[in-house]
Amino acid sequence: MKCRNCNADLPDNSRFCSVCGAQQGTTPQVPAPPQNGQFPVYQKSRTAYRLLAFFFGGLGIHNFYAGYVTRGIIQLVLTLTGVFAIVSCIWAFIEIFVVDRDAQGMPMKPGGCGCLLLVALLPLLLTIISGMVLLPSLQTARESARRSYCLSSLKQIGLAVQQYALDNKGHFPADMRTLKENDYLSDPDCYICPSSSEQPSCGSSFATNYIYFGRGITLDVADIPIAMDAPRNHHIFYKNPRNYRNFVNILYSDGHARGWGLPRDMSSCVEILNELHSGLADSEAGRIVLENARKADMAL
Repeated sequence: MKCRNCNADLPDNSRFCSVCGAQQGTTPQVPAPPQNGQFPVYQKSRTAYRLLAFFFGGLGIHNFYAGYVTRGIIQLVLTLTGVFAIVSCIWAFIEIFVVDRDAQGMPMKPGGCGCLLLVALLPLLLTIISGMVLLPSLQTARESARRSYCLSSLKQIGLAVQQYALDNKGHFPADMRTLKENDYLSDPDCYICPSSSEQPSCGSSFATNYIYFGRGITLDVADIPIAMDAPRNHHIFYKNPRNYRNFVNILYSDGHARGWGLPRDMSSCVEILNELHSGLADSEAGRIVLENARKADMAL
């Protein structure tokens, strides 16, 4: 056999040349043939191009990265106009799968599809996790705002009741409809609790989901409940749907209103009033209120 390096005569199955010491039995490594006189050099990353197109495609940043300046400017202008922003985004989305060379015609560095998919799904995953964490807090904040609005509405009803009593020898109105029909409080939104899941029908001229039990009460009676939310108007569900955090706003005869947290789930006006005002039945006015509340419970 001949030496692959110096062409000297060697015994068969020789591993090294005795003349030059070159290793035998292997094929010499031959460099890849040059392209246009130069070996290929990857100047841009296709993964980076795809990521830029996915997150900032509407602004054309991926095309600026690849050297397609004209394309990038066109996409940026389309996005800034606002009207054609969707066209720019669709254009960039198509380029994710079509473009594989930069502006100089050099192939972009291949691979990275798995990484691209992972990074593309990462914002979605973070959004879902953030939503799961923040949703209870957002619901609580929203319900808190509704409670404040409801309390404000009850205070306006209280002012209207006070004015009606002053004009009617100290007697409170028989119901809240009287306030609206006599223009003491004409805003229909003031009679609706925003937290109630059962909004009253708007088919009639008057609708409310507050419960009024001031019939028969006079202006000289102080600190007696005369109106409140319907039971379970304000509640927040937790993991167990049966676990309520119940809350109620109550309007009093002197015109003030306040919110109360309830120790347990309550569905009866009489039960709520007795829980919050244990001595209510000791006075004549309190017994009138409880009787009106009992009638309201039967109507619910």
